[in-house]
Amino acid sequence: MYKKLTFSFSLVVSLAICAQKPPKIVTWGEVDKEDLEMKECDFDKNAEAVVLYDGGELIEYGDRPIELRRHVRIKILSDKGLDRPNIKLSFVKYDSEDGIKDIEAQTFNLDPSGNIVATGVDPKLIYEKALNKRSSQKAFAFPQVKIGSIIEYRYSRVGVNIGGWYFQRSIPVRYSFYRTQSMKCIPVY
Repeated sequence: MYKKLTFSFSLVVSLAICAQKPPKIVTWGEVDKEDLEMKECDFDKNAEAVVLYDGGELIEYGDRPIELRRHVRIKILSDKGLDRPNIKLSFVKYDSEDGIKDIEAQTFNLDPSGNIVATGVDPKLIYEKALNKRSSQKAFAFPQVKIGSIIEYRYSRVGVNIGGWYFQRSIPVRYSFYRTQSMKCIPVY
């Protein structure tokens, strides 16, 4: 009896210690004014930029190619960070379904009155470039970027080889998550 009580108490205490506050849900197109007003990264004072959010969801549909849906939000903190808004998304093309699709991108700034202003990337300015026989790249740049801007983009990568996930980058990352989901139909006998 004593062993069971001790085990139960230890389990409850360890769960309470390991519990984390769930992250704030990041919604496309909704940025916090305090993030726009941020002048430096609180955990890396010398950072040129900081990834505020990098979320991905890998979906497997069975006999169709795998799809990775990704959403990224980056805060520009210094002149050195002004090259971050030039995005290049490389991919390997094994067949006609492989590639990057559904790209959306926008820049957020504060106007002189302190209002949040969003400027979208014109889809006509997103281009694809062949790198070799198998590899291609989608590229685009954000408009109206300056120190203090937040850039945000999302896309879907479809194919057999969608690459890996890196939780850290060359700049600090505030929050990164990666979730997998299988939509396979499993026969029940």
